[in-house]
Amino acid sequence: MPDQAVDRSRAQERAWAVASVMENVAFDKALSVLPSYISALMQNLRPEDQGRFDERVKKILTNNNGSQQVKALTLGLVAMDYTGEGVLRAAVASLASEILQRVAKETSSSTKEAAEKARDTKEAVDQVAALAKQVQKDAQIADTPPEFKQTVETVATTAAQAAEAAEDTLKQTQEAEKAAQDAEAVATQVSRAA
Repeated sequence: MPDQAVDRSRAQERAWAVASVMENVAFDKALSVLPSYISALMQNLRPEDQGRFDERVKKILTNNNGSQQVKALTLGLVAMDYTGEGVLRAAVASLASEILQRVAKETSSSTKEAAEKARDTKEAVDQVAALAKQVQKDAQIADTPPEFKQTVETVATTAAQAAEAAEDTLKQTQEAEKAAQDAEAVATQVSRAA
């Protein structure tokens, strides 16, 4: 039983170590860049060990049962088997700016797309509101039943409220787009400085 106690102690140390190394990592991004970087760092690995490492990484990446976080932690444990904690820590640290830059770029792209959709939506809602207002004016002038006039007035009011909401949404998405562009610029500067 002493071997089991030692194994449990080592497992606990490895769990804490990998959690510490991977603590602030964007897991989905780490999974996309860390394996190839670790492979490149392991220059003196025998071909059969490199093959086993590649197979273990492939198994982690294709496993549909775990979350991104669990996959990244498992990847860290596998990498530690071949490189040790120090190399894994150095690899994660040196890739941090790359991962940060990728996250910032994707966020910027997403917010830009959202802002474009918000602009399109605002234009469409503004057109509907203008048409509803015109129908409301025409209904007031024409000899139409009061129920129709009331319905048209309700539609015009609702369309005007939708136009205001679309304007607010557009402003918010434009602010988010600007913030994301600023974050991407900072991430690029950090990456260049690293």
